[in-house]
Amino acid sequence: MYKQLFVFGSRLLGLNHVWQLSGQAFWEELAEKPAIAAEPSAKMRRDYAIHHHDYLDIMAPRRCDIKATTDIGLYLHGGGFIEPITAYHWHFISDIVRNTDMPVAVLDYPLVPNANLDDIYERMQDAIWELHHDFPEANISLIGDSSGAQLALGYTQLIEALPIKKIVAISPMVDMTLSNPDIKTIAKHDPVLSLPAMPDVIKVISEHHSLQDAVVSPLYGNFDNQHILLISGTRDLTNPDNRLFATKFAANVTYIEGEGLPHAYPIWPLTRNSSVKRDIYDFLMGQTDEI
Repeated sequence: MYKQLFVFGSRLLGLNHVWQLSGQAFWEELAEKPAIAAEPSAKMRRDYAIHHHDYLDIMAPRRCDIKATTDIGLYLHGGGFIEPITAYHWHFISDIVRNTDMPVAVLDYPLVPNANLDDIYERMQDAIWELHHDFPEANISLIGDSSGAQLALGYTQLIEALPIKKIVAISPMVDMTLSNPDIKTIAKHDPVLSLPAMPDVIKVISEHHSLQDAVVSPLYGNFDNQHILLISGTRDLTNPDNRLFATKFAANVTYIEGEGLPHAYPIWPLTRNSSVKRDIYDFLMGQTDEI
């Protein structure tokens, strides 16, 4: 029932309206309705300690000695590279902090049309360096949904990337060539994303990179040094390529598929699946064997 309610509600609210546009109409829509980044709610500020570091906000349990932490997450929000963090993301992040007792840093990264992947990866590199400096004993895990999950996977393919062992990737676009014929079929049933705007965003975000460069399309990369929890719903246009990714990197990927569930389903209120969220918490808290 919740699945059907989500699909109906998202269509009623026009959740994927901007993705149904292309060309000039798409860019004009973005310019006319600039999104404003959400902030932690007043309740979150009461319940958690929130530390501000330039373009990082670190949410931590109040009882946590943050300087002595041995694990910290870096959250990369979704939004198709065009939208900032939302209240839904903050609720999901607070759930992670509450259930793992792990501090989570949240990155404010530049968006299209004012940035490309190189700009965003530079911001990520600076943030990860800062976390390594401030928490030298901590293992850093990357957590991302949608475009944030693509960033988490793509970052590890950079020559200059710092070591990352764990990645939680929720509905990443792992192949920006969009060459998989199954995508068009699934896209008809996706209540969150649509295909028309994708080429416009991909052109800007990839800029001078080939679309088969692993920093753009992680499907063409190498993940021998990472453990990845990959989550995808079957009503998600990224699902066909997520399945390919899970198969190609099976030795290093734990794959969870939500039947009938939409893009980035663990973060949406009506489709927050308790079992998959527990899988996320367990993955982040579990011991990572040497690779």
